[in-house]
Amino acid sequence: SSGINAEWPLRPGITQRDTEINILVNLLKKEKARIAGSGGENVHNNRQDSPPPRNKPATQPNRNVKNLSKGRQEAFDIFRRDYEHNRAIEMNKSELKARMKEAKQIGGLVNKSREKINSLKSSIEQRRIAMAVQGLVTADNPASVMDPKEEELKKHIKKKKVPTATLR
Repeated sequence: SSGINAEWPLRPGITQRDTEINILVNLLKKEKARIAGSGGENVHNNRQDSPPPRNKPATQPNRNVKNLSKGRQEAFDIFRRDYEHNRAIEMNKSELKARMKEAKQIGGLVNKSREKINSLKSSIEQRRIAMAVQGLVTADNPASVMDPKEEELKKHIKKKKVPTATLR
C-alpha cells in the first residue's frame, strides 16, 4: 500500500517523459527516412533543401522553451521547421508586426493632435482670462465681445479633430 502511494506523484512525470520519448523517436524516424530518400547523404547536407529558420538561429532557444537540453532543443527546432502550419504561423507573425507598427504610428499621430488641441484650448483659456481682466467680458454676459483670435483657435481645434479612420 505504501509503495503504490509513493509511485503516484511520479506517474505524471513518467507519462510526460514517455510522450517526449515518442516525439523524439518519431522525429528520428523522419530524419532517417529523409536521409534514406536522399541516397544516404549526410543530414547536414540534406538540411540545405529546407528553408532556414526565419527570425532566430537554431541555437537560440524559443522564449517558451528556454531551459531545454541541446538534444531537446534540436528536436524542437526540427519539429518547428517541419510543422505543417509553420508557414501560416510565420505569415501571421509578420502581419501582426506590421499592424503593431501601423498602430504605433497612428497612436503617435493621435497623441500629437491631442497635444496640439490641449495647447490651443489653453490659448483660448488665456485669451478669455485676459479679456475678463480687461473688463471686456462679464459674468452676466460672457459673449459680449466677439474675439476673432478665439474663433481662429476654435477652427484650428476642429481641424485637429480628425477621425481616426482617416489616419490609415
